[in-house]
Amino acid sequence: MMREQMRSLTGAPLTVDRCSELNGEEFLDKYYAQNTPVILTDASDRWPARTLWSPSYLADKLRGVDVEVMAERDSDPDYEINSDQHRFVMPFDEYVSKMETTGPSNDLYLVANNNLLAAPQARALWDDFEPDARFLKPDPEHSQAFLWFGPSGTVTPLHHDTLNVLFNQVLGRKHFILIPSLAIHRLYNNIGVYSEVDPLNPDLERYPLFAGAENIEFDLCPGETLFIPAGWWHHVEALDTSISVSFTNFAYDNSIDWIHPSLPL
Repeated sequence: MMREQMRSLTGAPLTVDRCSELNGEEFLDKYYAQNTPVILTDASDRWPARTLWSPSYLADKLRGVDVEVMAERDSDPDYEINSDQHRFVMPFDEYVSKMETTGPSNDLYLVANNNLLAAPQARALWDDFEPDARFLKPDPEHSQAFLWFGPSGTVTPLHHDTLNVLFNQVLGRKHFILIPSLAIHRLYNNIGVYSEVDPLNPDLERYPLFAGAENIEFDLCPGETLFIPAGWWHHVEALDTSISVSFTNFAYDNSIDWIHPSLPL
C-alpha cells in the first residue's frame, strides 16, 4: 500500500513497454528481475507457425489424437475454479469441428492444463515453433510449453500465476487486462489465485476497493509475446479464433514460493 500511495503522486498512466532486439541480460535486469511485464515484438519472428497454424492445419496434423478440453463452462459461473468438473476428452479433429460450428463462445476451450504439447503425438507441431533462446532454456521433455486454442469469446477470468510466463500469440487477438501484484488488497482474492471480481463489469457496491485498482488494457496481436510476471493479475478474452503458446522454462530461476497467509494451503 505504501508503493501504491507513492504511485498516486504521478498522473502518468501504467503502461507496458514494447521492445524488440532485447538480449537476455537486458530482459533479466529490466523486466524479469523487476517483476515488470513487457511485450516482445520479435520473439516469434522465425516461427513457421505464424503462417501455417489455423484450425484446419492443426486438425490435419493431429486428426484423431485424443485431447482434453474444457467444456460446459457456460453453465457454471465458477468454471475455472471448478475446472476438474469440466474436463472432457475427445479426438482433436472433433474438437475443431465443434469449435468451428459453435461460433463465438466461452463454453469450449483447449487450455494450457491439457499438456498437449508434451504428448508424443504432438511432436510434429514442434517443427513449427522454437522457444526463444535469449530468454528460455532447453526443454527436452517438452513439458514447459502449453497450447491455448479456442473460438472467439473464450475468457480466462481474473487470476495470477505462481510462475513467470512467456505468452506468444500465434493466431487471432486476445484482450488483456493486467493489474499489478501490489493491488492484491483490492482484488478480493478468496480462493487460491482467483479474484471474485469481473473487471469487465465490476460490482463496485460489492467490491468497492476495486475502484482504486490501476490496470493496463491492450490487445495482444499475432506475432506479439507478452511476459506475464508471477503475481500479476490478468483477465484474458479472445477477440477472434485464437491460438497461443506459452512457456515457463526461463533461463533464470522460475521456482517461486507462493504463500497467501490468509488462505488455506
